[in-house]
Amino acid sequence: MSAHRVLRDLFRAFEAVGPGILNDPGASGTITPTMWGQQCLVTTATGETRTLARPTRAGILTSVVLDTDVGDCTLTVTGGYNQDAATSIVLADAGDMVVFLSVKTGTTYQWTLISEEGTTAAGGVLTEVVTTTNVITAAESGTRFILNTATAFVSTLPAPAAGLEFWFYIGATAPTTSHTVVTNASANIIEGSIGTPETPTTAVTVAAAADTITFVANKAVHGDFAHVWSDGTTWYLNGMCFVQDGMTTTQAS
Repeated sequence: MSAHRVLRDLFRAFEAVGPGILNDPGASGTITPTMWGQQCLVTTATGETRTLARPTRAGILTSVVLDTDVGDCTLTVTGGYNQDAATSIVLADAGDMVVFLSVKTGTTYQWTLISEEGTTAAGGVLTEVVTTTNVITAAESGTRFILNTATAFVSTLPAPAAGLEFWFYIGATAPTTSHTVVTNASANIIEGSIGTPETPTTAVTVAAAADTITFVANKAVHGDFAHVWSDGTTWYLNGMCFVQDGMTTTQAS
């Protein structure tokens, strides 16, 4: 970079073919930043994966953006990106992005997440509107699912693992047939409670050894929600519904 052209060269570095743009390595490929400020613009053709290689020095700033979205991109960050050593981030919609800075810890280098938008990275909030059968994966932990259709469908939780959590909300279109949230393999491991303001004498319903949460047809309304969190063995339920019996739990099997 010539001293008399510094600003021009910095600007041109981030043109479509400039050195500031990392080539997308494609499905299952590895992203390897080599200079400060590089950005990788990802294009997916279906659900795909990418791996961010471990940095080899400190002080590299890099970002990954889902540029063209035909399917979710699951990014695996080699060595982890926070103090919990979390490695997996899902970019689900065009414009979702993550920004990392490489740091030195002892004798190793690793990425630290410094910003994100729309992803499942720790600290991020992912929202998904659902209108049909949904088999949820562990990689979607932290997602707020908006159940937004009158027609019943089933949401299936993944196998329990420590720290997984999900939220389920009734959207603007309330169900006229019942939505259900069920455990993997019908395990009877849902414990917790459902509150309602409608009838004070029976304001809390206790869930014990259940495998199904039901948003009841013609009773569940916009804003009713269920939150489930796992310790690795059990799904702990905290729910709220406006109408008495708008949400129930059962042991179907």
